[in-house]
Amino acid sequence: MCNIPVLSIPQRILRKYEDNIECIEKGVLLPAISNQRMNAYLKEIADLCGITKRLTTHVARHTAATIVFLGNEVSMENV
Repeated sequence: MCNIPVLSIPQRILRKYEDNIECIEKGVLLPAISNQRMNAYLKEIADLCGITKRLTTHVARHTAATIVFLGNEVSMENV
């Protein structure tokens, strides 16, 4: 066990969901949606923004790995 400090904004987010029925039933701090639902949301956002590339959580993961992490000299082992 350890204590991990949490900044004020994440604390507010956690407090927002502390009485959430789904979180209580599952024993989690935050609700989570499925990849299928997230991909549907990404498709809707892409349509609203006029983005023609198929956006998915898989594409987002690869974009983060190549642009954000490797572009900032994070080692491949950590990516």
